[in-house]
Amino acid sequence: MTGLDLILIMEKEFDKDLFQGDEKSLDLFLVFDYSQVIFSSDNWQHQLSEKNSWDTFLSGFSGLVNEVNSFFNNPNQSQLQLSSTHDQNSEFQISVEGKSVEGKGKICIVNGKYHYSESQKAAGFLLDNEQSATLGQEDAAAILRRKMKFDQQINDVSTAFLNASEAEWDKVFMTALSMVVKSQNAEVGNFFYVNHELQQLECFFEYKEKADNGAIKANKNISIEGQSDFLNNLRASGFIAVDDLRNLKNRNSYEAIIAEKLGFVAYIIVPIFAENNLLGLFTLSNSEPQPNWNSNHINRFGIKQLADVFGAALINRSTKSKLFRNEKLLSSTEILAKSGSWRLQNSGRKIFLSKGMNKIFNLDSSNDVIEISDFLNLIPVNDRKLVKSKVQGALKNRKSVSGEFVFSNTNGKEKHISYVIQVNQLTSQSNLEVFGYCNDITEKKTVERRLLFESQILAQVNEPIYVTDLNLKVVYMNEVAIFEGEPNQNGHGGKISDFFKITNEPPISFKELVNKASASGICVEEVQILDNSGHIQPYEVSVKPIQNAEVEKIGYSFLVRNLTTKIQGEKMAKKAKLIIENSAAILFEVEPNEGFKISYITENINQFGYVSEDLVRDSVSLMDFIHPDDHCVFEKELICPEKAQYNREYRILSSDGNYRWVEDKIRPVFDAEGKVVLYEGLLQDVTERKKDRLEIEKIQDRYRVLASNIPFTNVFLIDKNYRYLVAEGSNFTNWGFEKSYFIGRTLKEVHTVTRKVVEPLILEAVEKKKTLSDLITYLERVYELTAKPIF
Repeated sequence: MTGLDLILIMEKEFDKDLFQGDEKSLDLFLVFDYSQVIFSSDNWQHQLSEKNSWDTFLSGFSGLVNEVNSFFNNPNQSQLQLSSTHDQNSEFQISVEGKSVEGKGKICIVNGKYHYSESQKAAGFLLDNEQSATLGQEDAAAILRRKMKFDQQINDVSTAFLNASEAEWDKVFMTALSMVVKSQNAEVGNFFYVNHELQQLECFFEYKEKADNGAIKANKNISIEGQSDFLNNLRASGFIAVDDLRNLKNRNSYEAIIAEKLGFVAYIIVPIFAENNLLGLFTLSNSEPQPNWNSNHINRFGIKQLADVFGAALINRSTKSKLFRNEKLLSSTEILAKSGSWRLQNSGRKIFLSKGMNKIFNLDSSNDVIEISDFLNLIPVNDRKLVKSKVQGALKNRKSVSGEFVFSNTNGKEKHISYVIQVNQLTSQSNLEVFGYCNDITEKKTVERRLLFESQILAQVNEPIYVTDLNLKVVYMNEVAIFEGEPNQNGHGGKISDFFKITNEPPISFKELVNKASASGICVEEVQILDNSGHIQPYEVSVKPIQNAEVEKIGYSFLVRNLTTKIQGEKMAKKAKLIIENSAAILFEVEPNEGFKISYITENINQFGYVSEDLVRDSVSLMDFIHPDDHCVFEKELICPEKAQYNREYRILSSDGNYRWVEDKIRPVFDAEGKVVLYEGLLQDVTERKKDRLEIEKIQDRYRVLASNIPFTNVFLIDKNYRYLVAEGSNFTNWGFEKSYFIGRTLKEVHTVTRKVVEPLILEAVEKKKTLSDLITYLERVYELTAKPIF
């Protein structure tokens, strides 16, 4: 249980006199639950230890520990009231009050009062024997007042740190140092930060009561390299106090050597830990002996508490600085990445925007909060309803959603925006955290559309093509490039120089080629390259910068052409052209709003006897070549497209007057308003395949006619995958099956009872390539099964 828990208990669960007994003058000594001490007063210093349990504190009171244990262990006992007198000092009386607190369990509070006839006696009991001997006749009440004043100063310091701004932090630190230096009769106070990486103490703050006291300045680094004993001693002790190092038995300790070097004979060192790591040191020093500076210093707990306040303040300042730097870095990163984030404030129903959001939506950079309605109005009307429905779904299902919309600025320029909305349920009372991200993906969309079509063409080019980012990291390559360079992981992720090594004399690098291309727009060089297969061959490398819509350079394209000889190069170029021209697949684009006019078609349309350049120049419609009976097939699904891609078969007129069957794959391209402006696709001559299919259908029809005319016989036609194509005959009624049951099913799916006979026979017939027969019994009838493979 933390101190904060204790405060909450005091505020919520107990009366105003929780830590008071029947007499208002009683002092609070101890608060504890069964497992730990929550609070212990400095008035109990003769037994106080951070490692003690509550029974150690109460061990001097006969029978008290057992009664308290009984209270904790008895589930039916919710209260406890006890009074007891110390076994060795009848003047020391305490009362123990036990209560059950909702959400915290059972807690005990110990209040007490010292009854004394003279101040010396009280001072002797409140402090340990050694301290009492040093006090002489000094009034104990005065000592206690000074102690209470010091404790109050520590509280004031803690409050000052909590309320201090970034600019006031150093001033508060120095004020606190001056306070403790003066109150403890020190000459110098220091706060050292432990730099574990550099193995040194770095003096962050130093306060000197007298600027001309002659002591050497400590505001410099002190090495702790190799001083593990010193660090271990700090960790073990927690508080080191030396009244006069000249009286030390071990004057060779590291701290004693440093103190003597700096001109001090008395010092106090308090280590500061954070997450079990040594964070820093708080030190007090004096050039004169200080009799009260020892391990039982009356303010040692207050000094340790102040050191912890210093440590917490340092961590807090460091955390704030990191947050500030991270916020600045995040803002810069968002703007560079064309992204932004937002967060919903539930109470005010407002949206907080990052700087990246302002940049994306062209908002005033000083505007970091807007109304929800204004935020939604940034989304076009056509997309707003869909976005709203997704937001409602996210709120209902407590999950993230994503999508895209098109944003138009005041100049009419469109941006493609992707978004993610995240909803987290913070508490069981349905308190929600709603935030999200937006990204400007206009550039990505443009590149994707261009690459989608270009990649189909590039895939047919018989030359290695690489696309890299500005750091020459490969982001795309065609299949020929993958084969040519034999790269690892299919080439993605590596640099272009990982695929090839230029061995020219004088040497030239890919970086130099890129610089030339950037300066002139394109760079073409013939170089000798050592590829990943270990061969050195001549290549022509063509490098060209790639730009986005804003004419910003975003990468480079590399065309790497193998030039084993000039003649081979020319042959390869001719061969590549022939491959494109003679490829079976013809790429094309048609414009539906202009009668399906051909706006692009590859040269291999010449296989139908046409010249691509003439078709485009004369604005010829693709419908002019399609068989009149197939117009409806071509137009049917393209009038109001609902799918991303369509596959159809129809007939096209060739230049010789004959129609040939083609199969196409075509997809629509939409404008910002969702209207189709273009169809792009490819078509391929499938006349021979169509003929083969018709021939198969004729064969199937023959089998059906044959089977239907053979009495007491069923005939089946099975493909190479052992799937039934034809099922005809006169025995299906006897079997209790329809013919249609067999069509489309495999042997395993049909034969559940007779599979052990049917399947081996058919497999053996196929393997031996001959006709085989066997007898089979089914439904108390015996049949002859004949399997004849067709090759």
